[in-house]
Amino acid sequence: MADPLWADMKRRWQPDEAADGVTVLLVEDDPLVREVLAETLVNGGHSVVACRDGEECLQALPGIDRSVVLLTDVALPGCSGRALADEFRRQRPGAPVLFATGLPTDNLPPMHDDEVLLLKPFSLRGMLDAVDRMLGVGS
Repeated sequence: MADPLWADMKRRWQPDEAADGVTVLLVEDDPLVREVLAETLVNGGHSVVACRDGEECLQALPGIDRSVVLLTDVALPGCSGRALADEFRRQRPGAPVLFATGLPTDNLPPMHDDEVLLLKPFSLRGMLDAVDRMLGVGS
């Protein structure tokens, strides 16, 4: 079934002024959640490329010429958030990775020490704060 909110493969969001020079690569399979998170990130001053799955994310990555941070759901159709993060880090070593999940924590794949986990439901402010901390904003 086609996703009516996203007629094209991915959607690029750009704030009026993106001061941080960083793009958030957002991967979320729920279209309503994806839209709310993308709008919140843009309102927080970040550029966003929103994708519905890992395949779209990896297709979008080469077209992003800025620094990038990955914010991905753990459970995705096609490939896991962990597998996506590993490939993302292979292409962009050292780039920040944030995971989001509503899964019980005992069902989560292993995480690296420099990765952040957001447990759903999380506040939009909490998500923005986590992204900013990963980018060193306000530290």
